[in-house]
Amino acid sequence: MKQETYNLIENYMLECMGDSAHDKDHIYRVLYNAMDIATIEKNVDYEVLICACLLHDIGRKEQFENPKLCHAMVGGEKAYRFLIDNHFDNVFADKVKHCIQTHRYRQNNPPKSLEAQILFDADKIDATGAVGIARTLFYKGTVGEPLYSLLPDGRVSDGTDNEKPSFFQEYKYKLEKLYDRFYTKRGNEIAKEHQKTAVAFYNAMLKEVSNSYDRGLCLLEKQMSHMEIWDAYDKNFNLIEGVTLKRGEKISDGVYHLVCDIIVRHTDGEYLIMQRDARKHYGGMWEATAGGSAFAGESPLQCAMRELFEETGIRANTLTEVGRVVDNECHSAYVEYLCITGCDKDSVKLQDGETSDYRWVDKDTLLNMKNDELITQRMQCFIDELK
Repeated sequence: MKQETYNLIENYMLECMGDSAHDKDHIYRVLYNAMDIATIEKNVDYEVLICACLLHDIGRKEQFENPKLCHAMVGGEKAYRFLIDNHFDNVFADKVKHCIQTHRYRQNNPPKSLEAQILFDADKIDATGAVGIARTLFYKGTVGEPLYSLLPDGRVSDGTDNEKPSFFQEYKYKLEKLYDRFYTKRGNEIAKEHQKTAVAFYNAMLKEVSNSYDRGLCLLEKQMSHMEIWDAYDKNFNLIEGVTLKRGEKISDGVYHLVCDIIVRHTDGEYLIMQRDARKHYGGMWEATAGGSAFAGESPLQCAMRELFEETGIRANTLTEVGRVVDNECHSAYVEYLCITGCDKDSVKLQDGETSDYRWVDKDTLLNMKNDELITQRMQCFIDELK
């Protein structure tokens, strides 16, 4: 391609560019990637390839202003008109148009010509690796979209099946899937080199934000527990309307606060027991398995699911109630649940300040634990009756 022709096309591209995630630097990276890919291909029409690389994103402005438009289709038409207006022949303009209109990853319109396939790969390479991550984050920040969204239970979503836009959603929807869809040998080689960087970044970021939420929420709830407010119940587990209780304050006779216990049984028949933190009352003793007081406004099932996750890291879709018992001395109304899980036995999490160890034991071992070992002796009665 002659320098004056290159300058003409480049200047038109510069007039059209505005989106910083798809700015002129992106255009040049795509062009240079295409030159690299083309070195091992035969019969490449470099005139078409260079022109298509320079103009492939000139429809971005229109799509940004009207998201219903496809920048590839708009860009192809704009490029065709520009080339015809500047006395390029129809055949050349059509070839460039095809390259541009088939370069978009999400479109059901695969590139057919060699030049179109090279452009497709060169553009996709710029969405891989560290550069792809950076461009995505830049764009998400520009349009005001978050890094991640939260699941209904407050955990950080990894982006899978999310409808709400976020960086994690874009990674799972697009970036993660880029690496198996390259048309050229060299394009595939470059993408594979970049893949490890992208995967490592995503995994590290997901781990960091998830740990922050999981640990931080537990610590916050622990801090807030110093001012824990409970609902009041009678001995028949009926809510006493208009009466609330506060942790640490005396509870009147005939009034109880709700406590939920959860027995965890693995699908292989073994039961999970947790050791109380040495700093707690009855420190060092074992519990089967998790439990705690219900907050004001919290149902027994909601309390049980929360306590189970906080103290073991196990999330249950369903819990089965197995019994109820009232402790008059402690003013506690206990609701007992059974959780049956197929979780990885090594995945149990300890709650800082609450638990220090865990074990999986068979039913007989659990039933034979003495009162100086197992603090939740009441649970043995329910476990003995379980089938």
